[in-house]
Amino acid sequence: MAQNLVATYSNRIYDCVGKLVDTDRALPEPDLEHLFRVVLAFDHRGFGLRPRTLDSTKINLARRLIDRYYEGHSPAEKRTALERLAKISAEPD
Repeated sequence: MAQNLVATYSNRIYDCVGKLVDTDRALPEPDLEHLFRVVLAFDHRGFGLRPRTLDSTKINLARRLIDRYYEGHSPAEKRTALERLAKISAEPD
């Protein structure tokens, strides 16, 4: 029963975060950072019940943060960061 409850709420949280990130292109950087820490909490707490959208949500958040962090930097620097993200996201856990 407890595992079902954790799974239900973790999926709801992830769905909410994913929709927010996908629909609100004007989210401020501090909000994006907070949401990223929220989704990372599922990795570090050992729930054993990772939401089905965990990886795609984290990747989308990381891309948005890279966009913010690399404003004013050269396109090559931003491209390098995005390539690193792509490499990390392609590696198996």
